[in-house]
Amino acid sequence: MQPTTSLLALNFALAGAREGFGPFLGVYLQQQGFAPAATGLAMGLAGLAGLLATTPVGALIDRTRAKRGLLAGAVGALALGAVALVATKSLWLIALSQLVIGIADSSIAPLVAALTLGLVGQAAYGRQVSRNEAFNHAGNAANAALAGLLGYTCGLSYVAIAIVAMAVASCGVLLTFDATQIDHNAARGGEQDERSTFRVLFETRPLLLLAASALTHSDSAALPLTASRMAVAGLVQTKGFGLSLCSAM
Repeated sequence: MQPTTSLLALNFALAGAREGFGPFLGVYLQQQGFAPAATGLAMGLAGLAGLLATTPVGALIDRTRAKRGLLAGAVGALALGAVALVATKSLWLIALSQLVIGIADSSIAPLVAALTLGLVGQAAYGRQVSRNEAFNHAGNAANAALAGLLGYTCGLSYVAIAIVAMAVASCGVLLTFDATQIDHNAARGGEQDERSTFRVLFETRPLLLLAASALTHSDSAALPLTASRMAVAGLVQTKGFGLSLCSAM
């Protein structure tokens, strides 16, 4: 399989694995009897863990040559986290699962970017990223349909099946990559910079502005919060809700 074709297939499969429970999580936890405060804590931990892990994870990705293995590990962690969420009713274990999911999810985007750069180079990077995103959105649609069908027919806990299936597919696609074709110098931007990652961050004003804008980004949580409010009001049931929420997405 050509590297560019593998990248497209990888982005399609990763979309489903990364999405996880998404807007289903708040409804699922409240249907399991968790208080809104506990649900909010569990939902927020993944984002907090991802925020804190982004910089050190990025530094690791720049330095490692085992990018395929690291990506497979991250996808596997997402799948295990999803299974753990539905296998326990312990808030502490759910919180731990969310921490693992947050850290794993924060590593996927930079890993895919590094693989793309390392395989196609900077000259073709823009075009390849556009194609990657097209397949990523197609994967989101496919995953939403699968998750909605499972939620409608079996219950929201079965959404974990869709996550595991897409994670396995992602790892299968990774096996098609030829590690010898990855230019690891190009994968980190092609620049030799001996400064630490933290020093680069705090000395680069555009990165600081981007970090500040990311902290104020809140509209992505609108759908999960709306779903949670509907669950509290008794407007939805666990079984049969997946398809209606999927259509809202």
